[in-house]
Amino acid sequence: MFTALSVWSCHGHEPAKYQTVAFCSQISFFFLGAVQSSNAVVQAAYDIGSGLIKCQVVEVDHDTGRILHVIYEGERKCLLRQSMAMRNDGKVGAEALAKCAEEVRELKHEAEMHGAISHAAIATAVFREALDGPDFLQAVIHAELGLDAKIISQEMEGKLGYLTAVALANTAGLCKKTRHVIAWDSGGGSFQISGMVDGALQVWGGSLGSASTTAIMVERIQGLNFAEIQSPNPCTLQDCRALAKQIELELGSPPHWLVSRFCTQDAPVVIGIGSSMGAFGNCFQACGQNFWTPQQLWLAVEDMAGSTDDHLANAGYSTVSSIIPKLVLVYTIMNIAQIPTVRFMESNGSCAGMHVCRELWDGQ
Repeated sequence: MFTALSVWSCHGHEPAKYQTVAFCSQISFFFLGAVQSSNAVVQAAYDIGSGLIKCQVVEVDHDTGRILHVIYEGERKCLLRQSMAMRNDGKVGAEALAKCAEEVRELKHEAEMHGAISHAAIATAVFREALDGPDFLQAVIHAELGLDAKIISQEMEGKLGYLTAVALANTAGLCKKTRHVIAWDSGGGSFQISGMVDGALQVWGGSLGSASTTAIMVERIQGLNFAEIQSPNPCTLQDCRALAKQIELELGSPPHWLVSRFCTQDAPVVIGIGSSMGAFGNCFQACGQNFWTPQQLWLAVEDMAGSTDDHLANAGYSTVSSIIPKLVLVYTIMNIAQIPTVRFMESNGSCAGMHVCRELWDGQ
């Protein structure tokens, strides 16, 4: 049995990092269920991010866009934003881009082996910034691999993250109405928080992610060279407090639409999406549960401060060089936006949102 959702939005603008996303058309999508379709097609979505490349293959009803079932999911680490920060010349660099091409090539092969006949790809934050990003996508990803990877705006990232979070929340039975969902996507080079307000999708975003925040910790807080040292560990609690203050200065004040949502009895559920290696997966590891308050997260930061990479690895933590900056980033945003709790729901990037965003598949 499918549950249908239709989302409408009106055109609009807000200053700085706040944006009302203009949806060109009604978006109708349906969640997973055991429904037979005589017009099913297997399609693959590729989310080429700043630190991870994600792929998801699903069977969908071609006429309605309904997802029938997930066939394959894959994820590859490719630290493009970290490479860009290390070079400090505005480029990702040939070596990191060659690795990206190889990972995408392998994922596309896997997708085709699982029956994918239709493909859509997006490229996110690092490609909006890197001087060598657009040429790489055109000359390699498109010309050699046959994927027309679109560099999407941060507003579109927020939209896809929102669609993904709503699908996850619906499947888990968390929210009966989509307005009760606020999505939070945090990647290697940016974050997006998105939610529906009066029928319009609002997005608050910033250019801080795991790699960029780690670079700030190493260079601005500790006074070291990120090209030579990519881990801030062992970092002191004073370093963590200084990083939180720097993040506050970078972001400024959060938008009213977001802060005001937590002042009502009908408060939304904030869902952090991503992989177990991402910011919210790390928060889950550090707090020992899949939801947390700012206070609980800071206690985890205090517990980790002073640890070496080896100590954190031996304790079972992933992405040890960036885990503390990621926790501090999530804590600081929760604190300034007055977000009471965040719930982690694991996803394959924003692939689920891509599958139900029909504009990415039009013409295929």
